Amino acid sequence: MGIVNTPLTDTVSLPLGAAEVKMIDMAAGYAVFANGGKAARPYAALEVRNSFGAVIYRHDRDEPAPAQVAPADKIAIMNNMMKEVVNAGTARAAQLPGVQVAGKTGTTNAYKDAWFNGYTGNYVGAIWFGNDASTSMRNMTGGSLPARTWREIMEYAHQGIELKNPFGINDQKRDMTPVASISGSGFATLGRPQRPETLSRRSSETLTDIESMMRSSAAQLKATEPGSTSSTGAASYPSSVRLGPPGSATQ
Repeated sequence: MGIVNTPLTDTVSLPLGAAEVKMIDMAAGYAVFANGGKAARPYAALEVRNSFGAVIYRHDRDEPAPAQVAPADKIAIMNNMMKEVVNAGTARAAQLPGVQVAGKTGTTNAYKDAWFNGYTGNYVGAIWFGNDASTSMRNMTGGSLPARTWREIMEYAHQGIELKNPFGINDQKRDMTPVASISGSGFATLGRPQRPETLSRRSSETLTDIESMMRSSAAQLKATEPGSTSSTGAASYPSSVRLGPPGSATQ
């Protein structure tokens, strides 16, 4: 159930934009800052159960502990630098009340790409805006719509959880002046349970469709195995799969 990406171009100029980087790789890279320097390999399945309900895979149990790939003290220095991008730099639109945000904006030549990659001690998110044809946008920068979009998503994601600062940032949680919300409603009160009790109808239908496709694929795979006598068969596919966010940024 893991997500495997092709290796990035091996070049020292990669951080300057010499090669394209997938969004999931970008999020995984910034997760290393958020978690204190440990490798963050993207994954999707938290847990898999068989048709009898027995757990046959659990990510936190069956995968090796992430390796330390960068010195923790150096990560802390970088995080204290990147928090100022949000506090007083180009990503002020990404500020969240009550929790420090760190990250980096990015804008490529001719405004073809606009990025904001940000993180707290709880979640990491990568936001990209661009045209499919790789054409210029209307002077969009990473600190504008990408940063505001990141904030809109993270306002919701940080409700009902214990708020944490990124690794190595010991500042008190700040009551920042709200930046005008896209919705016009301002900031939500973070850290309190405000999520809806049930999924929306569309979300429920989407999850049901995903489950049906997974079951159908598993049944077809079973039918093609050597010795199979049924096109449908009693496929021993997982009956329950818990999907989680890509990356190991949740702490």
